Amino acid sequence: MKPVANFNGVARYYRWLEYAAFGRELERCRFALLPHLAEAQQVLILGEGDGRFLRRLVKMYPSTRVDVVESSMRMLQLTRERLPSEASVHFHPVDARRWRFPDRKYDAIVSCFFLDCFTPKTLRDLVPRVSASVKPGARWLLAEFADEHTLRSRVWLAGLYWFFRTATGLESRQLAPFGELLSGNEWQRVGSETFAGGLLRAECWREMFFPRRDVVCGLNKLAKVAAEH
Repeated sequence: MKPVANFNGVARYYRWLEYAAFGRELERCRFALLPHLAEAQQVLILGEGDGRFLRRLVKMYPSTRVDVVESSMRMLQLTRERLPSEASVHFHPVDARRWRFPDRKYDAIVSCFFLDCFTPKTLRDLVPRVSASVKPGARWLLAEFADEHTLRSRVWLAGLYWFFRTATGLESRQLAPFGELLSGNEWQRVGSETFAGGLLRAECWREMFFPRRDVVCGLNKLAKVAAEH
């Protein structure tokens, strides 16, 4: 496994780099996810960044309990500075690839410009582990870049990946097929909105609960226990 990307060096300037490249479009894309969290009681955020989304979330829904997995200590510092003292947030300063996800805990997963940091190989391992941490019918809300297979999108994405690979050691060189990976792990897209002329996309996915899957998992666990004895 490659070392986790290190965003400490760009954390303080990340907001201004974002504004210079896209204006407020990335913020609009992230914040478009917030209405989908109105009924969520327990939320997991993967790769929060500098805390702007989390601050808006806890102000809109103060009773929501939030777990944040973020590997950059500098980003976590900026996030804590932005939060009200009464916010019910638990921070996990760890690489998500190595985190032990709890079982069936969350009503919603939020990942904003997080999945694009990883290769398909990494995500094929990570997505099932995330999926196992949600309750039946949970939502996965994601904001990501979208490859529209146009010259404009190819140029933007190539430039962004070059910059972040140079500045942070990002493991990925291009967008992974997020939709295929989620749908292959029993998620169904139920909403989508585009920004920046189609270069950015905010999506809502719903976990499609299949009792048969849990039965099979239960049988596998029993078989494992029997084999050990």
